Amino acid sequence: MNEIKVFAPATVANVGPGFDVFGFALGQPGDIITARKIDSGVRLTKISNPRLPKEADKNCASIAAAEVVKMANRRGIKGGVELEVEKGISLCSGMGGSAASAVGGAVAANEILGRPFSKKELLPACIVAEEAVSGYHADNVSACLFGGFILIKTYEPLEIIQLKLPKDLICIAVNPEYEVQTKEARKVVPQQVDLKSLIRQVGNASSIIAGIALNDVKLIGRGVDDCIVEPARQHLIPGFEKVKENALDAGAYGCSISGSGPSVFAIADKSLDAENIAKSMQAAFLEVGLKSKAYISECENEGAKVIK
Repeated sequence: MNEIKVFAPATVANVGPGFDVFGFALGQPGDIITARKIDSGVRLTKISNPRLPKEADKNCASIAAAEVVKMANRRGIKGGVELEVEKGISLCSGMGGSAASAVGGAVAANEILGRPFSKKELLPACIVAEEAVSGYHADNVSACLFGGFILIKTYEPLEIIQLKLPKDLICIAVNPEYEVQTKEARKVVPQQVDLKSLIRQVGNASSIIAGIALNDVKLIGRGVDDCIVEPARQHLIPGFEKVKENALDAGAYGCSISGSGPSVFAIADKSLDAENIAKSMQAAFLEVGLKSKAYISECENEGAKVIK
């Protein structure tokens, strides 16, 4: 195999009340990583977004690939990887752009070297790469790598539970032409919460899991209600309150910030007019002078995968 291409999907992290614990993968958009085998090391030869570093030791995709190459070399597997990165996910969008680069780089390197590692074994390499850019949190990375809905039970030790979302679930993700830095968004997260808010948050998070278990999209959407992090972060996203109001008025079952923002996601099913929900959300962003792009998709249950 001389060349392979890997699709690494965008992700929605937090999913309302599940801060740093919940995440799921989208069918679109995503990054495409092309890998070729070389004699040794890792080279990054092309990246579509000029704002991203081209140095192999500073880019998420090549950092993850380098970790995989080291793992393979320790097992006696010779060879290195040359990468090209085509970014389909906007920078600082709250849709897991750095996670997709990391996961795509790791999966592509693993494939070109003969697939010596399982996805579970690739996870540490992906986390190391994203941590170098946006800090240690495994929700986006895990959802992108494994697909489906991810629940992180514990971080120390890292324990991840993967669930399958209902086939009828539709996610509308709207990405405005605006950026929110993950590190800045994390600074405003409350470090202490009152018991009343905690009880409400746990109830909502539990409703999402119950909705998945019962195959009830409406219950999942109703659980997307964050009373702790969203109120602290919403001022970072111009027009957020109106975007959410419009989504719910158009029939969405739930709506919240995707990751650290500025993208906003809404939950619907195939009985609802997802196009209308998307347009209503975009209209609210336009009211504050922001153009946006809407993505309407089912959940990506495979996660990162070879497409060629």
